Amino acid sequence: MGRFSGLMSVLLALSSGASATELPLMRGFYVDTSTTCSNASNATLFLLQRDQLVAGGREICTFAQIVPKDSRHFVVNEVCETVREMVVEWTIEGEGRFSRTYANGESHSAQFCPQSSLPEPWRNNDISDRIR
Repeated sequence: MGRFSGLMSVLLALSSGASATELPLMRGFYVDTSTTCSNASNATLFLLQRDQLVAGGREICTFAQIVPKDSRHFVVNEVCETVREMVVEWTIEGEGRFSRTYANGESHSAQFCPQSSLPEPWRNNDISDRIR
């Protein structure tokens, strides 16, 4: 029943009509919490933009709709390159930290990394146009 009621709350949030234009997170690089910023790799690195999340060099997910549940929880309808569309619940866990939970219950967490703390080639990439 728990997974079903969670899915129902996600669907209700999406149908409520109230939406946000972006998530209340700093734009820039994030790394999976299982590693440190200095050990980031394509497998653990994300680039959060105003309307997209780029997972390393693997996938780009565009935020089609962002629906706030409260100040820390957001239901995001993501349209990704490899998966047509999926609903993901984002939880803001603190300053520069978030987790994403999928409908199947799988969850991943990430933390903000100042660009200067990342290894090459990300440390010196100019991402200013991507995080405006």
